Amino acid sequence: MSLETIAIVGVTEQEAEQLRVDARLAAILAPLGHAALGARLAVSDQNGPKGGVAIRCAIDASVARRAPIHVDARARSVRAAVTGAVNRFERRVRHELRRVRDGRRRPRKYFVAAVANGGGRRS
Repeated sequence: MSLETIAIVGVTEQEAEQLRVDARLAAILAPLGHAALGARLAVSDQNGPKGGVAIRCAIDASVARRAPIHVDARARSVRAAVTGAVNRFERRVRHELRRVRDGRRRPRKYFVAAVANGGGRRS
């Protein structure tokens, strides 16, 4: 996955470089290969300068032939919110990869029955 397909919104370039957000997202999406179409990380302050747990970081990723992946996290600081969202995103991508792999290992019963009956062809 190329770094041009990763958009970062709501964080200055300096903060993004310090957190290494683009490199971390690219590394997480790398196992998906060409199926990963792009990702967007957005950081926003939900209630302005009042303080509290109000910084929200959302990550949306587009994946070919699958539903988009969305995670978000809230925290008191940008660093904590981004770290939390990236960790959740990594777990979610691993779960999706595991689900696809398990689907290949355990074919559906109808496929197994068709193969057992001569490949589903009638003679």
